[in-house]
Amino acid sequence: MHHLELKGEIVRITASTSFKAGQLSIKFIDMDKQTKEMMIRYTLKRQLDLRRKGLL
Repeated sequence: MHHLELKGEIVRITASTSFKAGQLSIKFIDMDKQTKEMMIRYTLKRQLDLRRKGLL
């Protein structure tokens, strides 16, 4: 597990409803290529895990 401290700006906030959780979109600023690749790998792995559990 890696902890990252990154700069970003909030692009969009969607309020939660009784049927769906809220969402927050962030645009990361000045992220190097290695960190970006690490974030993409983590995101894809997390999505796969959630699909296997039937949560996505």
